[in-house]
Amino acid sequence: MSKKITRILGIPIYSVESRSDTTTLRNPAEWLKRVFGATSSAGVDVNEDSVSNLMVAFRSIDLLASTIAGLPKGVFERLPNGDKKQLIDNDVAFAIHRPNQMMTEFVYFQTVLYQLLTRGNSYSRIITSRDGYTLRLYQNSDVTVYTYNHKLYYRFKDAPGLQTSNNVLHFKGLGDGEIGLSPIHAAREGFATAIASQRYGNNSFKNGSMPPGYYSTPEHLSDDAFERLKSDLVDTKKGVENANETPLLEGGLEFKNFALKPEDLQFIQSREFTNAEIAGFFGVPLHLVYGAIKQGGYNSFEQFSTEFVKFTIISWVKRIEQELERKLFTLDEQRQQKYFIKFNVKGLLRGDIKSQTEFYDKMLYHGVFNKNDVLKLEDMNSADNGDRHYVDLNKIPEDMIDKYYQTKINKENGA
Repeated sequence: MSKKITRILGIPIYSVESRSDTTTLRNPAEWLKRVFGATSSAGVDVNEDSVSNLMVAFRSIDLLASTIAGLPKGVFERLPNGDKKQLIDNDVAFAIHRPNQMMTEFVYFQTVLYQLLTRGNSYSRIITSRDGYTLRLYQNSDVTVYTYNHKLYYRFKDAPGLQTSNNVLHFKGLGDGEIGLSPIHAAREGFATAIASQRYGNNSFKNGSMPPGYYSTPEHLSDDAFERLKSDLVDTKKGVENANETPLLEGGLEFKNFALKPEDLQFIQSREFTNAEIAGFFGVPLHLVYGAIKQGGYNSFEQFSTEFVKFTIISWVKRIEQELERKLFTLDEQRQQKYFIKFNVKGLLRGDIKSQTEFYDKMLYHGVFNKNDVLKLEDMNSADNGDRHYVDLNKIPEDMIDKYYQTKINKENGA
């Protein structure tokens, strides 16, 4: 990626995104393509708006963003005995649960994920006050990123001067480490096929009563006759509401079919394949997008959902957790590794009631869980004497078997 030298207060700053002065509409620069979109080989413009109009893309983005935004989040302290303690009265915890005055926790992280999935980057300025932290979220177009001496600097539209990376939450997608690539730009041709297919289908419905073919007549039509014919057979017969109406042909007029039809092109199958590609691009199982799947039963659904969490959700969660820890904790706190931020994904990995009950039963049976552990996982209040652990007496250490049975025999004999 080329970089442009800028001088600010005499310091040479290298812009991460270079904007060439020689860019043209015929040969646009890369930054212009990211802002306004670019025409693909399919002949359609691909940008954030056109991709969002695709149902499968919008649903995939919304599902992924909403799922992560809805996860329980907390700030925890590592205790000396290896346990953890959740911190409630803490500036970092408060910032996560109340990022700014305009957004709730859910809306903030949902918007962060939307920006990451469509633009590859999300920027929030960390504003410190006596009340704690405020996380002000920005549009990508309102932020310019610079690099100098292996450090990143940021210029915000509404803030004077440059901001150091310590004051900015920069969530990045896949990229070169400095800035994330736009997923829409990276997969432009794949999205273009889906956009072109959708427009083709919409035009087919728009011209629903007009079969794929043309009208032919051996006679030369006058201008008035041509306009009347066009009005009667084309303009007034378009649309789904006029579908299947039989036109009246006169004056030797004959209708001839085109050689290719949507069925010949396997249009429906093509769209299904394209939709599967888009859902797979975002890492979302197709059955979560459509709500149903043609093959597989419940076990397949559960397996796909588990893979969705393991291979898609967790990777995005880690990006966000680590950036929050890196910017919201002090350097000393990071060195001590005493505090950490956690998005709890365990709830997403739970199976059906039967599987969940069997899991709890095994954990209780082997003494791993106690009663209150199970109640806590089910969001229920703890019970009296619920902290006691129980184990199956059939499983005891080998060196204690003789002693156990000798004690039992003595007890039965009254000894």
